[in-house]
Amino acid sequence: MDSRARPVPSLGGYTLYALGLPDLAASRASIVATWEVVTAAFLGWLVFREHLTPVQFLGAALVCTGIAWIQRPET
Repeated sequence: MDSRARPVPSLGGYTLYALGLPDLAASRASIVATWEVVTAAFLGWLVFREHLTPVQFLGAALVCTGIAWIQRPET
């Protein structure tokens, strides 16, 4: 890949994220920001065969559990 094109995927992702923020409540935006890290780690493991430790898998599971917990309907 041409060295000038390397920042394009990151710049594109951050631009789309920033454009979407005005349409989200602050609580939803923080959830998206937390989920983004877990998704990146999982895709790195799946696509690029990155090594993840059991503690990292546990951390991802805890983040996913926390996201599910705060998304549950209030009773």
